[in-house]
Amino acid sequence: SKSRSRFIYVGDSLNDLLACIEADVGIILDCKTSTLKLCEDIGLQVLPLEEWNPDRSKGTIYKANWTQIKQFLVHLNQDRYNK
Repeated sequence: SKSRSRFIYVGDSLNDLLACIEADVGIILDCKTSTLKLCEDIGLQVLPLEEWNPDRSKGTIYKANWTQIKQFLVHLNQDRYNK
């Protein structure tokens, strides 16, 4: 069966939060304290990218560095073609 495409957005500032919220997988790069504080203040959940779950609803934001993002994308690609 064909797997579903996912929209992944990687941002690095407060200006990217809306796009991250709307994406299937929203990732904040090297998350700054101000970004984490705003997310907490408005009730957004921020998790390490390693905790990504395809069943989790939109609105969860993940934090990661470029190495973690690369590993995540390789893993998603392998899962897609191993089904």
